[in-house]
Amino acid sequence: MTIITGRMIVSDPLHWCGIILAGGQSSRMGRNKAFLELEGKPVIEHVIDKMRACTDDLILITNDPEEYDHLGIQTACDVFPHQGPLAGIHAGMKNKEAEGYVVTACDTPYISVSIYQLLKASLVDNDIVIPTYAGRSHPLSGVYRRNLAQEIECLMEEGKRSMKALYEEGHTVYMDDFNGIDTEEVDLHFFNMNHPEDYDYAKSIKKRGKEQRQLNVNMIR
Repeated sequence: MTIITGRMIVSDPLHWCGIILAGGQSSRMGRNKAFLELEGKPVIEHVIDKMRACTDDLILITNDPEEYDHLGIQTACDVFPHQGPLAGIHAGMKNKEAEGYVVTACDTPYISVSIYQLLKASLVDNDIVIPTYAGRSHPLSGVYRRNLAQEIECLMEEGKRSMKALYEEGHTVYMDDFNGIDTEEVDLHFFNMNHPEDYDYAKSIKKRGKEQRQLNVNMIR
């Protein structure tokens, strides 16, 4: 894969797979977030389009695979169902061979290819790269090396389902400098939809001009 960083175009030696996590119950939204319409197509299609732009392959992790059959991408179920995002990352690694994995959730329509490129470039000498934003780490926007697969499986078998447990198993670094990427693009990359008002905000973004957009950081926290 080729990565464009600033004005430089460099060859990426790793084979990358995108893991899209769609295992949540959408209980706070009241309906499946992945299929809410945004700018003329379902949110999940926005996510797929962005992930295809920064990976070589894709897999979607869900415990209801028939709902996603029409999307034309591989799906897989959790080996450890209902055990959180670490179980989803494990399922992605187990079902799709790659050297590096880019992770996102199904309700993040404005993820940034540029941010993922920066994270990927930082994985060269590390096992995990986690972005931090608004005082929080965001593991569901992180990148991970293949060599963690066995460690993740061991953690799940031991009932250790937290992402922090994984950080201790590999060389983990945190990124909070997004190298001059537009502030709004960074804001929106970390925006996800948990409540109906989040969906309303997402729909309003296209309607407002860039100079008028003011992302409410409290909606992300």
